[in-house]
Amino acid sequence: MNTAVRSLNEIDSIPDDIPFLRISAVSGMVGISPNTIRRWERRGLLTKKRNYGKGQHRYFSKNDVRILLDLKKLRDQKVFF
Repeated sequence: MNTAVRSLNEIDSIPDDIPFLRISAVSGMVGISPNTIRRWERRGLLTKKRNYGKGQHRYFSKNDVRILLDLKKLRDQKVFF
């Protein structure tokens, strides 16, 4: 099964009451490294989301995961790097 399809199925199975996902979970679902996600975030391809509490971790929405899947597809097709 295609990784992106599997990832979309994983996203849909996440309950709506969990609004944000940690970068490590998103990285595993999408199949790209946390560093790549951070780089794309710095480039403005994603909205920055952080919990300014303890640890200041990055959190991402289901929509962000879908955007990352699209960006990964474009990268894999060598549309952008």
